Amino acid sequence: MRKILEDLDLSSLSQILGISLQELQDISEIAPKLYSFSQIPKKNGKSRKLEIPHQNLKKTQKIILQKILNQMELHPKLYGGPGTSTKKAAYIHTKKHLLITSDIKDFFPSVKAHHIRKMFLRYGASREISNMLTRLVTHSNHLPQGSPTSPAIGRFVLQPFAEEFENILSKIPRAAFSVYVDDIILSGPETIKGFLSTIRKILFRYGLEINDKTKLMYRHEEQICLNIRVNNGIAPPTSYINELRELSKIFPLSHPKLKGKYSYVAYLKRSD
Repeated sequence: MRKILEDLDLSSLSQILGISLQELQDISEIAPKLYSFSQIPKKNGKSRKLEIPHQNLKKTQKIILQKILNQMELHPKLYGGPGTSTKKAAYIHTKKHLLITSDIKDFFPSVKAHHIRKMFLRYGASREISNMLTRLVTHSNHLPQGSPTSPAIGRFVLQPFAEEFENILSKIPRAAFSVYVDDIILSGPETIKGFLSTIRKILFRYGLEINDKTKLMYRHEEQICLNIRVNNGIAPPTSYINELRELSKIFPLSHPKLKGKYSYVAYLKRSD
């Protein structure tokens, strides 16, 4: 729905956000300063820096997400938005000879303000609207990890990559790819290994790069993407089942920790 941006001017943007034009200009002026910082631990022992918008800015960003970003057309292989799930992103990779998983290195900090301005322009926004929206959703010239709009904008920035790579990959029978936020999943015959360099080259043109922790998994071993086993259909990984068994020895079935894990297993088994 490109029209939502094509028809947008500052007056209509302020109406969408439920604030006056003056308030819109004021909040965009001070937006870069309306962030606090936090650190959360990562599995590898390192920490991830979160840039958390102030309540007023966060409220504005949530409206931008709901009223604008969620109404824009997105490539079907870019998952993480409304109507998508890790389950759907993983399903297309079931029963494949080879599964390859990787992710984009430092994705949010690597998506710069100029990428976002170009994205809005590509979707039909005027230069004035593109500049305004970019100012409202960026911090220190990049996409802040911790903002409600950042995952959606990251997906839209990856739209040209998805279009280009799908066109290339369509020539390979039974090959598939999906991107969940910054996780890239590729599956198909043995020949898909050669497309890793293609992914790197395309992303490099957009100022992005693949992480070093790329994994190759064949049918004779456990194939996992997005914490879902895909060898013969959608299922929890062996490690998840083992953890569930161990917890079952400690906690009653009514314990919240167990109930949540069993609910996830049931969710994966459903055909929806």
